[in-house]
Amino acid sequence: MKKTKTAVVLTVIMMMAAVAVPAVSANTSKSVHLTATALGPRPDIAIELSATELDFGPLYNGETSTPQDLKVTNIGLKAIDVTATASDKDGQEPLFVLGLLIDGGSYADYSTTLAVNGSDDTQLSLHMPDDYASKGVVCGCATFWAEEHSAGQISAADFSADVTSGIAPLTVQLTDLSTNSPTNWTWDFGDGSNSTEQNPSHTYTAKGSYTIMLSACNSTGCEEAVKTAYITVTDHPSEETTWSLFHGDQQLTGYYAGDAPDTNAVKWTSSALDAVGSSSFAIGEGKLFVYCLDTSGKSYIAGLDVETGTTVWKKECAISNTYGSWATPAYHDGLVFTPGDGARYASNGTLAWSGLPDNTNGSPMVADGKVVIGNWDGGKYIAYNEKTGAQAWQFTVTGNAQGTPAYHDGKLFLTSCVYGGDPGGYLYCVNAETGSKVWSVNSEDEGEFCGSPCVYGGNVYVTSYNWNGDGALFCYKESNGSLAWSKTVQRTDSTPAVYNGRVYITGGAYGYSDHITYCFDAATGAEVWSTTADQDIGGWTSSVVIADGKVFVGREGEGSAGQMEFGYVKLFALNAGTGTVVWETNNGGATVAIYDGVVFTAGIDGKVYAFGT
Repeated sequence: MKKTKTAVVLTVIMMMAAVAVPAVSANTSKSVHLTATALGPRPDIAIELSATELDFGPLYNGETSTPQDLKVTNIGLKAIDVTATASDKDGQEPLFVLGLLIDGGSYADYSTTLAVNGSDDTQLSLHMPDDYASKGVVCGCATFWAEEHSAGQISAADFSADVTSGIAPLTVQLTDLSTNSPTNWTWDFGDGSNSTEQNPSHTYTAKGSYTIMLSACNSTGCEEAVKTAYITVTDHPSEETTWSLFHGDQQLTGYYAGDAPDTNAVKWTSSALDAVGSSSFAIGEGKLFVYCLDTSGKSYIAGLDVETGTTVWKKECAISNTYGSWATPAYHDGLVFTPGDGARYASNGTLAWSGLPDNTNGSPMVADGKVVIGNWDGGKYIAYNEKTGAQAWQFTVTGNAQGTPAYHDGKLFLTSCVYGGDPGGYLYCVNAETGSKVWSVNSEDEGEFCGSPCVYGGNVYVTSYNWNGDGALFCYKESNGSLAWSKTVQRTDSTPAVYNGRVYITGGAYGYSDHITYCFDAATGAEVWSTTADQDIGGWTSSVVIADGKVFVGREGEGSAGQMEFGYVKLFALNAGTGTVVWETNNGGATVAIYDGVVFTAGIDGKVYAFGT
């Protein structure tokens, strides 16, 4: 593109006329003389300065004058780049060339881009050199040069996206736009959609890689921005055919991409295994791995055939269950990992290596060749080599390390709780390879982070259990831990489940608060629906699971004298869109696992139930 350069200054003259109005009389008239100055066609490149002369006053050597205001305005038809030069008059010793400052810096460094009708409020000042020899009035000149703005360097192209990768549907908010934006702009999102908003938000519904670009247009044409934002949208991570981790996947989203039963038809019921009433399951190699605790206090890990429910093997392990733990095993690549035990071969339960710490409620996370688990009493999360059991690193938290770690994009998200203490629980983001902290946030006076986080669409969702009242659901930005929104809910340890732009949780505890299940908009926190206290659906130790348009959640069992009971007596399938009951059953109810269209859940009676065909 050929550039034109000008230093034209236009002066607009405004004229006013006052006309005396006489008393009304018939057949009389008056007139006013009108004049106008025709400037001709508006030029492509033109600027206007708010002053034609500035006086910096008397100065001694080494002094800098008081800044003087000067506005530079683009009055042409095209976006322009503006620079400045300085000169001294009458051949005197250079002063303005040496000492003229614009906005506190050398005039030679001044540069700005102005959209059509845009302006820049500057301040000019003069620095008198220490060795300046002349005296008297010294005159100089500052010239502002305008040239057509370079293609591809539109100022509003300075934008970034909050999220550069995530799961469909993925909502992206563009931020960090320059204040000197073009008069008109169009955002191209790379999927056939566009917007003319200055700070647009766009939702990608299909997987793929997209490029966000900016075009700025005026009456003479459009320019395309060089700066781009690349967005990668992936399928939901739960499209694997197995449910190998607590809440289904590494991000703990609680979503299963396949079918789920439409009725409460029972496929099988296990024997009385002493399955822990609030525990869930891991699935692998055709087996359902169950944590069990008998009446004598001995704990076990068992492998059940997923098709029949028969026990293939059962091994004693060392979970202390001092605090009523409902920890869930994890499966990966032929090994089953259980808190307080170690790694066992999934085929027969033989111990491969031992040394995993005891944990209350939290389950192992397997990612990047490591098993990461919280040491509850030790107040730390520890990473082990998944094949050898060798310790890789440990990360100390404030309080107790209770939750199941969530994993995404090379980072782990960990929770801690400070029981009855101040200032409450913490959410941490750490490097999965080194265990070094990336960021942390504190729940302060809104309860303890006793549950596990869920990572979805650039956000981290986590709930709090408040010993003295209501809990909360928090949404933090995955990138830096900034709080996006929070909502008051019943006290809970529930791990949020997220799918299709909505987040689901449940909460409430017998003797303390009502049982309610909720659905919120994942981006804004606006409530979509919730069950009523009379329906008595949910519980603080339950994490809901979503599949096939249904939300699976249990009813907490009532203990003796109305006290809390770590177990469930009923399972509900709710419509994910409305919260209405699709079906229910008086069996099971603990956090479900899903495999091949069958829902598995434990009941307060110590049995495991499979629903589906």
